[in-house]
Amino acid sequence: MSNITGLGSSHMYEYDVKSRKVLSRDGERDAFVDFYNHAATDEQLSTLNGWDWGSRGCIESQVNMLLDGVFNPVAPLNIDPDVQVINIKIDINETGDYIISVDNGKGEKTLCTMKTGLVLHKSDLDKLANGFQTEDHKDYNPADNSINLAIGDSYSSGKYSLDIFRDRIGGRGATTKEEEEELLNQTIALTALIDFADQQVSSEYIREEDTPFLLAFLKRLGVDISKDFTINKTKCHIVDGRIREVGNVNGTPLSVYKEAFERHVMYNNMSLTKNSL
Repeated sequence: MSNITGLGSSHMYEYDVKSRKVLSRDGERDAFVDFYNHAATDEQLSTLNGWDWGSRGCIESQVNMLLDGVFNPVAPLNIDPDVQVINIKIDINETGDYIISVDNGKGEKTLCTMKTGLVLHKSDLDKLANGFQTEDHKDYNPADNSINLAIGDSYSSGKYSLDIFRDRIGGRGATTKEEEEELLNQTIALTALIDFADQQVSSEYIREEDTPFLLAFLKRLGVDISKDFTINKTKCHIVDGRIREVGNVNGTPLSVYKEAFERHVMYNNMSLTKNSL
């Protein structure tokens, strides 16, 4: 087990269920023990970091709520009454989530997870919903199954013409009220697709009812939707009939998420101060 808490680290804690105090970490009474029990010195704090602060929060909230039956009042964590000290294992995975395993003293373990919550700064939000971004025209490239839908491009949807301006999609060719409504829906669909491909919004902004039109539109342009494809540098695939960003499990555009996550890791790697108590 690594002595430094961070992504990929794993620590075992001895925990006194009567006093609700940590007795040791990885078999030693180290700085974390005093930190958990709110008795750490400035020197001790300098050896700990934000991930340690998160680990303390896991035990203070998740584990204590398990012991108190908050998660399941009918069946709280079944601690052996003759056991005063239990083991708690906390793993931090590569996405920054805390995986907590609590041994009840009978060899039975309860698992719970505390998910990482990222804070988006104004600089992150300024990148979103900021108009279309792609200016370089690029025809479909079968070598990497990619295409650009760029400002200034015009496409046929089969029945209508769709024009990409910097701030909107224009449509031409409707002659009846029914066709105008159909064309409007196509412009809404293509707007959502390009905003998604330009890393402005989540794929959730693409309405489910618009997906069949968009898939047919992409296939008309030559895109092979049976495998991963790239639009405006965003790598996509089809999941349960919907267009999704490859590798995205959180909803935030991946480029924005990665920058926020890197900042989150940087801050958590910093040493603690007396304000952390």
